[in-house]
Amino acid sequence: MKKSIIYSFLFALMAALIFFGCLNSGSVQEERIGPVPDFVINPAAPYDSPHGGLHHGQHGGNMGQHTDARYSVYVPPHAQPWSPLVLVLIPNNTTAKTFAESQSGKEWLSLADQYEFIVVFYEPKDGKTWNIAADAAGRDEALFFDHLFAALASKVVRDGSSLGAPQVANTNAVFTRDKTHMSMVGYGEGGAMALQMASIWPSLFSAVATVNATEANQEYITSSGNELSYPFVTDSKQGQAEMALPNKDIPVPLWIVSQSQEVNTFAQSYYITANSAVTAANNQYTTARYTVSGSPARVWVTRGESAANITSLILYTEFLSLNSRLLGWPGGILRDTVFFRNHPDAAPGYTEINMTVDGFVRRWVVYQPASYNPGRETPLVLALHGFTGSGYGFAEESLWAEVADNYGFIVIFPQAYPNVSNSFNNPVPAWNSRGVFPNMPMATSTNDVLFLQEVINWAKGEYNIDNTRVYGTGHSNGASMLWYAALQDP
Repeated sequence: MKKSIIYSFLFALMAALIFFGCLNSGSVQEERIGPVPDFVINPAAPYDSPHGGLHHGQHGGNMGQHTDARYSVYVPPHAQPWSPLVLVLIPNNTTAKTFAESQSGKEWLSLADQYEFIVVFYEPKDGKTWNIAADAAGRDEALFFDHLFAALASKVVRDGSSLGAPQVANTNAVFTRDKTHMSMVGYGEGGAMALQMASIWPSLFSAVATVNATEANQEYITSSGNELSYPFVTDSKQGQAEMALPNKDIPVPLWIVSQSQEVNTFAQSYYITANSAVTAANNQYTTARYTVSGSPARVWVTRGESAANITSLILYTEFLSLNSRLLGWPGGILRDTVFFRNHPDAAPGYTEINMTVDGFVRRWVVYQPASYNPGRETPLVLALHGFTGSGYGFAEESLWAEVADNYGFIVIFPQAYPNVSNSFNNPVPAWNSRGVFPNMPMATSTNDVLFLQEVINWAKGEYNIDNTRVYGTGHSNGASMLWYAALQDP
């Protein structure tokens, strides 16, 4: 990089320090239970997950006896970094493995392959019953949800059976999930539990759907709604007292699908109020619909015979996948999903580039505003995602494309390579900023200073870039990467 390059480190110091403090994360493939095989990155397709397959017997946590918080997870063979996640809460007297093998489970596995999202089947205690009544003698479902999400966020592979300690997590299916696109669907008693968990953890979910849910605990929902939320719960438990944001004030898009006309009418009313939604005209799927002008917050209701027509495909493509909950704002901000790869509604202006750099297949995403004029020199911004993230995810979350539209510049979102570090035993996207943070990643990993040089050179060959107005910004590990690059070649 030339000395004329200017690095504009927006939020870089704070983001990098936060990152440093946090360092203490086709077709159905084979099932894996037990010891974890060596992880092999396919050099021809390095961004495909090395953990593809259906994994049973997963459980999380290091904080006591968590082994009854069990789940199965399916990672599609072509799952990309920062994949969306669908959490499926299953009916009583069903194990995660049994549900995954059922017709409904197979439908979700097929959809996960088609749309490249992670699907997790979470079971009631010991595969028996959810504690819908919130009986003090039963499992604290809200606490175990917290344990579950700690496991889903882990980037360290553990095999609890080989460690001989039931309280140690068994997470041999590790992946990088998109925290802004985590939806939940519940069936039967699992649907009732989904309504209750969304009331206590509303900022976790981008959307929720229930199918023939049994009656949820009205007292639990009311009590949970009055509690103060963890406004940044996807990353931290801080800010609860400072923000003083009640759970009931956080909108959660909800679709109730039920053959019954009466079940969960209280929950329906609760979520209509939480979303500040008003009655709207029905669409082809609903028997009642409530929306918010200018917002994806909404409640859909499909009751009676029409409920039988709502398939898993419809649930996902017409509702669950259509919005995200952006991080960094108290409770998260609901926005329409920005679609990128291989999607009929892919956002205009984005282009994915894959090119071999220094022997590695590298990727970056370019956003070209409609106002770009090749006859006029244009600024360039490089925006680097954080640890385990993706260029696509950062493009959607950072809103840099909107800024580019307003001010007329090219923005590029480079993708970190799946590297192995001294802190994690699983290859995940990580910038090789070793000169700033020695543990991230190993010295034998990619030369990311060279990679950024090549990205800039490529951009100058493709666009009329103003050499005096090349900028960089990054989040967390991406911020440390820019620091390191500036130190190496200012």
